[in-house]
Amino acid sequence: MLTLLIIALAMAPVSPAPGQESISLNVPDDISPAMDPYVRCRLQSVGATMYDKDDKPMPALVEKGGDCTAVRTKAVADADVALAQQGKKDSVRAKLIAKTVKSIDEFAEKEGRLMAAAAEKLDAAADNMRAAAKKAD
Repeated sequence: MLTLLIIALAMAPVSPAPGQESISLNVPDDISPAMDPYVRCRLQSVGATMYDKDDKPMPALVEKGGDCTAVRTKAVADADVALAQQGKKDSVRAKLIAKTVKSIDEFAEKEGRLMAAAAEKLDAAADNMRAAAKKAD
């Protein structure tokens, strides 16, 4: 859970600008350690840079656009073991894990769209600054 908290804090805006979408991700504590690598992989697959508690970039599990299938498979298996050790029934485990994976995927896709929109705005601002500089010459 600690790493997920660090990820959330590193990515969370203080408050969204008017009209800006606010997103959040909640991973159950019981399976958070198992799901952490999948969260990292999915966010890195959409271009996010992850930081550790010392504000240093974390090693990439995958490049932007990369495939997180193997990481997801391991995360699901590890989460299932963790829940089984707590005595959770198969159907309860399957439902919780499926819901969590879906939430992670949706969060990563939204984050990717927000990052792409921000990049477009930065590119447009840079273009405007270059155009203004040319006019000044």
